[in-house]
Amino acid sequence: MLFMKLPRRMEEGDLRLRPLGISDGRSLAEALKDRALLRSLGLSLSPSSPSSAWWWFKSSHLLAYCIEADSQRIGLLGISRLIAGESAELSLLIFPEHQGKGYGSMTVGLFAKLLKKQRSLKRLTVSVRRDNPGAISFWERTGFREVSQEPDGIMRLALNL
Repeated sequence: MLFMKLPRRMEEGDLRLRPLGISDGRSLAEALKDRALLRSLGLSLSPSSPSSAWWWFKSSHLLAYCIEADSQRIGLLGISRLIAGESAELSLLIFPEHQGKGYGSMTVGLFAKLLKKQRSLKRLTVSVRRDNPGAISFWERTGFREVSQEPDGIMRLALNL
């Protein structure tokens, strides 16, 4: 029900979110060759093909977007663990060559702004490995605050909308 209200595409400036398609698998498979990125996602092996990379991300999320800037694929946004009217978990993957350019913050800002406007959810959550200080710092800079630490090395952060 919640995502029926969300547009299939979102745009702000040069940033665009559109539904993830199988043609995005090649970019994802290429990005998943990065060992640090694999580790941050809790994966030990890269998907064997572009279609398996696409399927892995698509099947792990209720809703999956490809993030584009200047007509170039730069990452993915996934939504999972939805509790209607309450919360949803975000997964954000900015491809390594596009990190550090503000795209992650812009993506989260655009998505959060839309949710606030529609009053669809009360909060967004993310799960981050405790041994990933760069990711923790990123989420804290975008307004997320720690809500729990799990025994499996995962930190949960939330942003109230």
